[in-house]
Amino acid sequence: MRIVAAILLAAGLTGCASLPSAAPLVGRDPSDPAQRTSAASYAPVLGGYTPQKPVSPGSWEEQNRRMAPGADDQRQ
Repeated sequence: MRIVAAILLAAGLTGCASLPSAAPLVGRDPSDPAQRTSAASYAPVLGGYTPQKPVSPGSWEEQNRRMAPGADDQRQ
């Protein structure tokens, strides 16, 4: 029981440790207002949308002919 208490005490104390003096940064400093940024561009959310409407079902025999292996060879 003492070992468990010691481990819990050590784990609790590590949360109180001080942070490093300088946080590591990769790239630009976000707090520096002099840094240049890339230009923002507008792209509409529905830009590539094409409306589709339901159609009546076609002939299953014709569908089978179009999808059969070698169907392109038979059309020519």
